[in-house]
Amino acid sequence: ARAEGGGRPTARLSITMGTLNIAVSYALVYWSETILPSGLVAVLWAAHPMLIGVLSVWLLPDERLVGRQWIGLLLGFGGIALLFATDLRTLGPGAVPAGLIMLGSPAVAALGSVILKRDGAQTSSVLLNRNAFAIGGAMLTLIALATERGDGAPAARWTAAALGSVAYLSLVGSVLAFGLYFWLLRHAPAYELGLISYV
Repeated sequence: ARAEGGGRPTARLSITMGTLNIAVSYALVYWSETILPSGLVAVLWAAHPMLIGVLSVWLLPDERLVGRQWIGLLLGFGGIALLFATDLRTLGPGAVPAGLIMLGSPAVAALGSVILKRDGAQTSSVLLNRNAFAIGGAMLTLIALATERGDGAPAARWTAAALGSVAYLSLVGSVLAFGLYFWLLRHAPAYELGLISYV
């Protein structure tokens, strides 16, 4: 944290990131994946950059998008929808409510990112990442304990491969990825970082 620079995050910012970008966002994705095909979840999550652009109008007046940027975002979203078009054709009417709930995930993550861009310019991304994951992880654990029944589900088998997968996803897919994301938000426009959702 000392080498990276930036000050200690406020409790408010840590709670905001842990709640919006980790706990609520991931809980909605996990729940949606039990109902919707992964292709639709990917398409709905691709609304993230556009939601950042919309929220920037009110919360980041220095980063308002111009027409060509909106066109680029819409083309990117269209490309994602085209990639997963075959998955989308198999959906029934029950997917609509679940899809609307799923849209909450990119919406709260976009709100968290815009708030971080506005309020966390001088904040250490290492410390913020640590705090946000501790808060979000605790919240997700409580949600899992309250909602996961395990009825008829096979018992978890903690093999070396399973532990290695969890370690890789935790360290590379979460700690490193979010740490870089939070740090980059200090130096780049929020909507540009939102484009990673298309990848």
